[in-house]
Amino acid sequence: MMSGMSERDDLNWKELPRGGYLVKTSYGPVQFGAPPETIKDTMVSADGVPSVFLLPRKLFYVDRGISTAELEFPIYYNFFVKQRKIQILCTRDQKRRISRVIQEAIFGPENLDLRYEYYGGERFHAYPNLKKEMDFFRANPFKKGALLELEDFVIFRTFSRGKIELDGVQVESEHRGFLIRDQGKVVARLPENIQTRPIRDVVDVAAEPFGPPAFGLTAIGSGHGFLPGAKTSGFILWVNRRGILIDPPVDSTDWLEDNEINTKIVDSIILTHCHADHDAGTLQKVLEEGRVVIFSTRTILSSFMRKYAALTGLTENELARLCNMKPILIGEPLRIHGAEFHFRHTLHSIPTIGFDAYYQGRSISYSSDTLYCPKTVQHLFDQGWMSHGRRDELVNFPSHHDLVIHEAGMPPLHTGIEALENLPPEKQKNLHVTHLNPDDLRPDSKLVPILAGVEKSLILEVTPNPHSEAIEILNLMASCDLFQGFPADKAGEFLNIAEPVSYQAGDIVIAAGDPGEYFYLVVAGKAVIVANGEEVKVCGFNDYFGESALVTDLPRTATVHAKTDLRAVRIQKHDFLYFIRGSEIGLLLRNLFVNRSLQVWRVFEESRMFRSLSAAQKTRLLSMFTTETIFAKAYLLEKGRRPEKAAILISGEAEVTDGKERIATLRRGDFAGQVFTHRRRRIAAYTIRALNALEVLVIKMDDFSKFLDANPGFHLRLVNLDYSKFI
Repeated sequence: MMSGMSERDDLNWKELPRGGYLVKTSYGPVQFGAPPETIKDTMVSADGVPSVFLLPRKLFYVDRGISTAELEFPIYYNFFVKQRKIQILCTRDQKRRISRVIQEAIFGPENLDLRYEYYGGERFHAYPNLKKEMDFFRANPFKKGALLELEDFVIFRTFSRGKIELDGVQVESEHRGFLIRDQGKVVARLPENIQTRPIRDVVDVAAEPFGPPAFGLTAIGSGHGFLPGAKTSGFILWVNRRGILIDPPVDSTDWLEDNEINTKIVDSIILTHCHADHDAGTLQKVLEEGRVVIFSTRTILSSFMRKYAALTGLTENELARLCNMKPILIGEPLRIHGAEFHFRHTLHSIPTIGFDAYYQGRSISYSSDTLYCPKTVQHLFDQGWMSHGRRDELVNFPSHHDLVIHEAGMPPLHTGIEALENLPPEKQKNLHVTHLNPDDLRPDSKLVPILAGVEKSLILEVTPNPHSEAIEILNLMASCDLFQGFPADKAGEFLNIAEPVSYQAGDIVIAAGDPGEYFYLVVAGKAVIVANGEEVKVCGFNDYFGESALVTDLPRTATVHAKTDLRAVRIQKHDFLYFIRGSEIGLLLRNLFVNRSLQVWRVFEESRMFRSLSAAQKTRLLSMFTTETIFAKAYLLEKGRRPEKAAILISGEAEVTDGKERIATLRRGDFAGQVFTHRRRRIAAYTIRALNALEVLVIKMDDFSKFLDANPGFHLRLVNLDYSKFI
C-alpha cells in the first residue's frame, strides 16, 4: 500500500512517498528530485503537480537503478493539461544531460535509418516513413503549422554564483545541499541528494509457489503513467516456463520477489520504446543479479543507450557492456525460449514496436503504445506519408490471435477506449486492454481489462513439448553459477546423470549425520537448510545443496526439508565427482565448506557493500574467497600499482589514503580493493594499509573480474565506490 506524505509544517515541505520533497513557496510549489512515477504522489497532494523542479546532484542511483530526474510525465501534464512549461533548476552540466534525456523521450532520435532493421530494407512491403509519422504526432496543438520543440516544454534555469532567483524566491546551492529562501526567509534546507523508495503492494503469497505456465502472461502493472495507486503497465510473457519482461515497470524485481517468483527464470527483456512508463524498469533489471538479454530494434536500443548514458554519466559503451543486446530484424522471425516472434513498428510519437508470439500452435499479440484509428491512418496515406503495405498493416486489427493485448489511452498517442469499445464483436472476442483505469470503461463494455497479479495470469493451454523435461534440466544447468563455462558436450552427460525427484511439503530430503550420497539442484518449490536448530538458508529455483559432504567425505552436517512441494534433480556422488573432474568446482566447493564452517558468511550479511547480494551471489562468492591473516602495517592495496587481489575485512581495521591524507577507516565487512571499468586500466588510485593485525577474506582479481562480468550491476556499484562517503 502507498504510504502518505510526511510533512514538516515548520519548514513548509513534504517528503514524497517515492522520494524527494515538495516545498511550498510564494512562487508555487518546488519539487526537489523526481524519481519515476512521482507525479502519482503529487497528483493526489493538496498542492497539485508542480511546474518547478530542482534537480539533486546525483541524477541516477546505481544501487537501485533509479533516476532522480524523471521529468517526462510532469512535462506532459504541465504542457497538455495546464498549458504551461516546466522550469528545471540545475547546473549547466545537468542541463546538457537532461536535454538529451528529454529529446530522446519526447521526440525520439534525431536521425533515423531503418534500412538495416527490415528484412529486405526499403523493399519490405510495410516499410514505414517513420520520420513523417513522428512529425504527425509532433504537431504543436497551440501553434498551427508548427512542430513542437524542446523550448515549448521546458525552461532551464542554471545556477549563477551558486544562486537561482525566482521572483522573490531564491535557491542557493551549498556545500552539502540546497537552501530555499522565500522573501528573505529560509523555508527549506534540503540535502544534496534524495532517498528513493519503492512503493510496494501488500501481497498475499499463496501457500504454494507460483508455477510459471508453458505459455501465457502475468501483468506486473496495468495502469497508465498518470493513474495514482496503480502500477504502470508491464508484464511477463511466459514461454516454456521462462519469463520475458515486456517493458518492465520500475521495481519489477521487488514485485517478483514479493510474489516469490525466482528472478533467475525471468532473464530477458523486450523493450518496445523509450517512453518513461515503458523503459524506467529496464536498466534497473539490467543492474540486478546476472546478465540480461534485451531485444529491440537498433534504433530503439541506440535511443535507450543515449538516454541513459546522459542520465547516468556512463558512456554508451560502458552501458552496452552491462547486458547482452540483441537487435531484431523486422520481417524475419526471432525465436526466444522456443517461441517464434514477429515484430512490427506501431504508430506512435517515437520509434515503437509491437509483436506477435507463437508457441505450440497458440499465439499472443501485443500492440504496445499505438494509435489504432483507420480514419487517421487513411488520412496519413492520402497525404503520401505511408505506403499501401504500411496502411494495411496498421488498419488490420490482429483479432485472429488467441490472446490480443491492446494498450489504450488518450488519443492520438494511444488508441482511445471508445475506438476499442466500438469494434465489432468478432474483433473483441479475444481482446484484453491495458494501460488504463478500468473505471473508465462503459458499464456495458465488452472489453476485458488486464489485472495485475499472479493469480490473474492469462494462460493458454498448449501441447507439452516432448523434450520439455530435458529442456528444463538443461536450462537448470545453464543457469547454475556452479556450471557456467562448461563446454556444450557436458550437456548430454548432465542429462544422463541428473535424476528428477519430487517431495511433498515437510518431507526430509537430507538428514544430519547421514553419509553424503547426492548433490541436489532445485527446479521448483523451496527447501530449507537447518543446522544446529537454526534455519541457515531457504533454497529456491537454481539453488543447490548437499555438495559439501560429497567433496569432504564427511557426514551431512545439516538437515534439509521441503518447505513447499519441491521438485529437484539429484546426482549420485560418484557421477557428480566424475562430472566435475578437471574443473575448479571441487576446489570452490571445498572453499565454500571451510568458509561456512568458520561462519565467515556472516561477514557478507554485515557488509554495507555485499549484504544486498542475492543468496546465490553470496554462495558463489563465498566459494571463491579464502581466509588470510594480514600483519599490521602491511598493504592490501598500493597507489599506482596493479591490484592482484581484493579483500573483505573479517576483523581488525585498515586505513584508506590518497597517498597523503586518510580518506576512510575500514572495519568488519568492508571491501578493501579497487574495481575498474576496464580490465586493462587497473592502476590503484589509493592505498589501503592494515592499522593492526587483520583477518580477511581474499579473492584473486582475475577470479573476481569473472564474477563481476556475470553480475554487471554489482560491478558498477563497486566501480562507483566512494570511500570518502564511509562513516
